[in-house]
Amino acid sequence: MENYIYRASGYSAEVSQDFITVRQNGRKLCSLMPMTAVAAVLEKDGEFTEKRDANERITAFEALSDGVFRWQSESDLWKKEYLLECDGEGFTYSVKLSGEGALGKTDYFGGMTGEEDTDGSRYHFCEYFFPCPGCSPKKFTRLPAALPYRSFFELLIPPSYVYSFRTEDMEDRFGLGLIAKEGEYNFIHFDYETASDSSGRHTFFLSTDFEGHTRVNGSFELPKIRSFFGGDDIAVVKKYADYHFDSGLCRKNNFENVPRWWHGPIVCGWNEQGAQVDIIGDGRGQQGMAAQDVYMKIAGMIEEHNIRPTILIIDDKWQHTYGDCYPDPERWPDMRAFTDEMHRRGIHTLLWFRLWGGEGLPEDEVMPGGGIPYNSITLNYAPYADPTNEKYRARLKKLLHLLLSDEEGCMNCDGFKLDYSLVMPYGKTAKSSGGQYGAEMTKRLYKLIYETAKEIKPDALINASPCHPYFAEVCDMARLHDYAWDCRNETEQMRLRAKLFGAALPGVLIDTDSVNFTDEEDAMRFYRAMPEVGIPDIYQFSNTESFELTEENWAEIEKMFNDYSDEADRLYGKD
Repeated sequence: MENYIYRASGYSAEVSQDFITVRQNGRKLCSLMPMTAVAAVLEKDGEFTEKRDANERITAFEALSDGVFRWQSESDLWKKEYLLECDGEGFTYSVKLSGEGALGKTDYFGGMTGEEDTDGSRYHFCEYFFPCPGCSPKKFTRLPAALPYRSFFELLIPPSYVYSFRTEDMEDRFGLGLIAKEGEYNFIHFDYETASDSSGRHTFFLSTDFEGHTRVNGSFELPKIRSFFGGDDIAVVKKYADYHFDSGLCRKNNFENVPRWWHGPIVCGWNEQGAQVDIIGDGRGQQGMAAQDVYMKIAGMIEEHNIRPTILIIDDKWQHTYGDCYPDPERWPDMRAFTDEMHRRGIHTLLWFRLWGGEGLPEDEVMPGGGIPYNSITLNYAPYADPTNEKYRARLKKLLHLLLSDEEGCMNCDGFKLDYSLVMPYGKTAKSSGGQYGAEMTKRLYKLIYETAKEIKPDALINASPCHPYFAEVCDMARLHDYAWDCRNETEQMRLRAKLFGAALPGVLIDTDSVNFTDEEDAMRFYRAMPEVGIPDIYQFSNTESFELTEENWAEIEKMFNDYSDEADRLYGKD
């Protein structure tokens, strides 16, 4: 059996019919199995099953040139061609399928040579990092290599699909990332799984799942796997993003000459809405406090504290229903008068926008789908708006015009805070009109909102939280998102998230989001760090039973806010 060795300055790959052995600076990291098992999804009378990709065998292996190697194989489901292309920066692994069927679970570097279990690849690294921090302290970004990891959608949606591996006694990191072509992100997960091979060795493989939403009729090339080598975990994520931009797979956003007001600071009303429930005491509830009288009260608090925010976010639920997105006439008798008054005060208004919201939509504009797994529960928020449905797309464009335009009868708002990306339709039953699913369908929704908003109002601001380079072109401001109030290290958690957004979405503005409203010490630490992390943001002015700031605290926050405003004026000018 022939072995070939490709050597680059920082790594080498020893390649044979059975393994791809990767070394970094001479240290063995892993021996990758060149096979990938790809299940097929079968549907009959609305019921779904998966047929496993068993009994795979290599039929040919050859070196095509220096650093380029090809395997051919056959299994119970497919004929396959594997290609490994090595270059000075890393290697790219690709899988071409021949056959027919709807794709299901796909196990990279984990083929099935028998009929029962997936064989995996041997590893020598000790732990891995996946760039998807969660709100819960139970959601770890770094785990031992012996433990599996089920990726999830919660805050950074989608995350960068790349693992960074650490080997003991080595400072540098080794990464493996999933690389898809534009239009082919019909998946949600990118998981790290563990197994054992026929010799009893513990192994790993990486998996995704197309859930039957991508079909092969003849031949199809799966999303590729690309290796990355970096000094630390963030460097690996950045190289993953840079590869997408440099290869033309993704496009950066342009942040030259953005309006001064985009740089904030920000006031968001969500937690103040909660505080006002007890203060006003009229039974409306926190969502019911997304009302014109409450936000005029918040505008008064801004003046009382003598701060100069350029952005005010009206949060959940200003809409009559999440689907029709028309301002609730009881809560907002005259939204246009409010936004015009805020403009007079130098404040631009963003509206919280619930993605996938199908409430109030006709049946022919929504789509089926299960709820997405979230911790130990399932988030089933049906009905779901279908962003590939032409009727819904036309409706949404009209609604965005109503909310953003300065024409008579329109609301003259200035952009959106996009939220609830995680409550998307999930699983094999989530069939959209256009056939898209998962991250691809999410991109279609973002692109529809982003491009329509810019057509209506070129300086409209889109605040959201995708953390993958595929979404760089449709996000102006990344929101660092929710924090678990039982934790006591918000500054450190938010710094990590800001670094991940900065790596994935070059130049994106950072909304620091809210503080810990159950612990004043943790809150003040983060308030002090906000100008360093991103754009300062205040969510609540009023004291509550669980949270109370002193006059001295507020004097410090006000000074921080105004110092930030002065510096932003100096750097970016005044609108």
